[in-house]
Amino acid sequence: MQRFHHILTSLCTAALVIFMGFATPVQAIAPAGAKLGITVTVSHDKDDGEPEETEAAGVTIGLSAAAPTLSAPADQTVLPGQSISYSYTITTNANGPETYNLNSAVTTVDNIDGSPAVSFEQDGGPITSVILGATAVMTAQSAGNDFIYVPSDGNNLNNVNGIETGDTVVIGGSVYEVQSVIYETLYDNKMISLTENLVADVAVGDSISERQGFEMIISGVGVADPDSVPGSIFVTATAASASDDTLSTPD
Repeated sequence: MQRFHHILTSLCTAALVIFMGFATPVQAIAPAGAKLGITVTVSHDKDDGEPEETEAAGVTIGLSAAAPTLSAPADQTVLPGQSISYSYTITTNANGPETYNLNSAVTTVDNIDGSPAVSFEQDGGPITSVILGATAVMTAQSAGNDFIYVPSDGNNLNNVNGIETGDTVVIGGSVYEVQSVIYETLYDNKMISLTENLVADVAVGDSISERQGFEMIISGVGVADPDSVPGSIFVTATAASASDDTLSTPD
């Protein structure tokens, strides 16, 4: 959906209006970096039928890129010449760490004075991309628990697939803050502790997807002829997977 910016001329005021929204269904995933293996149990007559277990070589899951989910900022109103800021959230739908490149395009202008400039910011600094982590539930957990076990991503650090302390994650449609990530050497897996209890049961394979916020800033917008029709700007913002730019979400 294109963002529609409308600059009103009556009473020398300007209204910048935006409509946007996108949703992606939650699905079970196998997290990138996890290892899948097969354990074969064989009984031999010469061993009196005693079973022997042999573990076959495992396969490491690779990144499965996906377009992200973008939020829908509310409409806003500004005076001519003022900049306007739209607050977004972006949530990954990949199965592991993924970079999403942010782009914008001014597609139509009408009765506008100046050349609109569009930029992106996060925590007060300019950005052109966002890096988000993701993993998946390894063992089912009941509502009321404040921890989740996930597969190891191949390192013994206190993070997993780009998710670390202080991150915001989405699990089963609910939003949580990560309190810590602990590597458990005995079982070679990791435990994600949350700052609050799970509000619903989680199942094996449920995605744990990082969410971040950023701002889109539009500046340099004025009305060319205040006595004429209102000025209008159409801007399309896009977040695209760095692994495959065809996997993108426009708004």
